[in-house]
Amino acid sequence: MQDSDIKLIISDDKKVEILLNALDERYSATKVIRERVQNICTWALGLFVTSSGYILTSTAPISIHQKAYFTVLATLSVIILRVFYLEDLERGFKSQQQIQAKIENVLGLCKKGTFAKESIYPESWSHAGTNKGKGKFFLHNYILIYSGMFMLILSIWLR
Repeated sequence: MQDSDIKLIISDDKKVEILLNALDERYSATKVIRERVQNICTWALGLFVTSSGYILTSTAPISIHQKAYFTVLATLSVIILRVFYLEDLERGFKSQQQIQAKIENVLGLCKKGTFAKESIYPESWSHAGTNKGKGKFFLHNYILIYSGMFMLILSIWLR
């Protein structure tokens, strides 16, 4: 007997329970990822703003070579943060969203008539984690980091 020969018989109620537990896990995972991204972006922005303030209020002279060095350092730190950390979190986040959307569709949460005349969730939610999805959470956080980096670089060169 092979593993493919074994067929589990699961009641519909048990299937719904399994789906709800899986959905709850996906919601928890996306919440954790959101918190990580928000924390790292807040810290990065805070460091950029603090560094900008320090540079602008400092009386020590900064040479062109030092300005170039600090500009490259700030740019590299954002590239490393984005490419090696945030993009990995974004991929995981989108995967979790896609699984959530599948489970929500199976449960009928995005379909009219399943629980009420109108669907419980907007139909657009079924596109979460895909290119058709409307969420811009990561884009907005990237813009925040880029703004902080731009402010730091501007303060370095205006000094």
